[in-house]
Amino acid sequence: MARNRRLWIELLSAPLAGAAVGTLILGVGGRLAMAGIMLLRAEQPRFSLGGSLDVVLMGALYGLLGGVLLLPLRRVVPSRKLRRGVTLGLILLLVGWLTSSVGRDMSLALGPMIPSAIGIASVMFVVYGVVLDRLVARVLAHTTGPGGDPAT
Repeated sequence: MARNRRLWIELLSAPLAGAAVGTLILGVGGRLAMAGIMLLRAEQPRFSLGGSLDVVLMGALYGLLGGVLLLPLRRVVPSRKLRRGVTLGLILLLVGWLTSSVGRDMSLALGPMIPSAIGIASVMFVVYGVVLDRLVARVLAHTTGPGGDPAT
């Protein structure tokens, strides 16, 4: 019974936490990073409500996907220091790059800023992965007691 409870908590907490963390780090953080890139290009950042909502929603969706991807990673990648979170962030960065129209059109939009934009996105996805992994580990440790989660 307790094992089933823990499994349900893990199955629900990872995707929900992923969406929440993704909204903040990938969504809001992504929008702020876009403004920073515009400033680096010596351009005035432009914000629209629709554009901002799109970026935040995409952050939440990629975050949800990250939470789902974390579930099998918890079984396969040991959590030594930051390894699992970094792995998750890099996998999600690759998924985002492959599935995003931004990836195909980025060279047109950023020109010489591509290395900076890729660097910023990489850091954001890795930070997302590490934060999510640690958050889910804490939730599971709290619900199962100290040492009750062998995957952490």
